[in-house]
Parts: sequence; C-alpha cells; structure tokens
Amino acid sequence: LKVPPGPAGKPIKAVERLTIAASWDGRAAKLDIDGVEESGGSLKVTGAVNTDALRDGHLTVKATKFDLIPLLVFAPGPAGGASGQLDADLRVTGLDLRTTQIAGEVHLADSRVPIAPTVGTLRRAKIDAIIADHQVTLAVDGRLGKGTVVVKGSIALDGAAPNGGKATMTLRKISPIGVVEPEISADVTANLSRNANQWVADLVVDRATGTMTVADRKSVV
Repeated sequence: LKVPPGPAGKPIKAVERLTIAASWDGRAAKLDIDGVEESGGSLKVTGAVNTDALRDGHLTVKATKFDLIPLLVFAPGPAGGASGQLDADLRVTGLDLRTTQIAGEVHLADSRVPIAPTVGTLRRAKIDAIIADHQVTLAVDGRLGKGTVVVKGSIALDGAAPNGGKATMTLRKISPIGVVEPEISADVTANLSRNANQWVADLVVDRATGTMTVADRKSVV
C-alpha cells in the first residue's frame, strides 16, 4: 500500500506486506493480521474468541515504528485524517467487556488527531498510554493551531469501560475555529466520575487569559 506524500511533502512509509486471515464457524472466531513496512515497521494482531466462553477470548497487538497513514487513509470520517507512528505491546484477556483485563503500552509519535471542526487538529503530538491494574495512565504533548497542549492524567477501568478519571491540562495560545478566534491560555484540572450512565465533570480553570484582535487592535482578558 502506498499513499501520496503527507503534510509539507513528508514521505509516507509504504506497507510492503499486509496479511489478514480471519475465520468464523458460527461459534468461534479467529483473527491474524501481519503487516510489514518497507522501512522495517511492523504490526501484528492476533485474537480468538468463542461465543460460549467470552471470558477465555484474547487479543494481542504488537507494533514497532508502524506508520498508520497507509491504513487510516481508508478509514471513514475524521479518522481518515489521523496519522502517527505506532509502537504497542497490548494484551486483552477476556472479551466479556464486564470482566476484560487490559494490560500493556501504546505509544504514538508525530501523530495527527482531528478533534472537532470548531477545535481543530492536534498535530505533532506524542501520545503515551500505559494500561495496568485497571487504570490507563495517559500523557499527551502536542500542538493545536499556533499553540500547545499538554495533558497528564489517568482513567479508571471497569472491565473495558471507563469508570472515572482525572487530568491536568496546560493550554498555551490555542484558538478555536470560528468567526471569533481568541488566543487562550489556561491551566485546567479535571475530575470525572460516572454514576450509572451519567457522567459528572468537575473542572477547575486557573491562570486563564484570552487575547483577541479586533480591527487590528489586540485586547487581553
């Protein structure tokens, strides 16, 4: 698989070989994906599950310097605009989502993640997630517009479902996309909790400033 050069003419790694083997006999399913890029990047995904024993199912993902663009280019919606170099060693034990155990690490380098039309796209981002003991420890460092975003936090897991979390976000000179585009800087602390199907967010914003240029004059709030 080959795609045209990326942003600023950046060369994209081509997938030299991608093998997908899957089977389903009405009760049991198996999956095996093996990909190799011409630069040496690799991706290996294996999984198996039986509908009569979901707790015994498993899925493993292992990747080394695998450029995701040649695969994400086929994805629908905003995902088709994402990119990044993937390193991963992840194991999912049990595919009953209530009792699933997830462990391992996922790292994305030089990644690009569309967030929302009014927010923009996170660029040149380093994203690290370490999953252990029913918790995801997350770190994000990237650029948003002309500014920067740094996030450090954790997400509690109940099986495979998020059950709460906390994060600190350092925003510097970011701008929403719209008719008015103020330049915003702030330190944000977030605590998330879930009660049944309802989520509650407790946000604290410190040292917030906003700069907006109107008629060639700059105002600071």
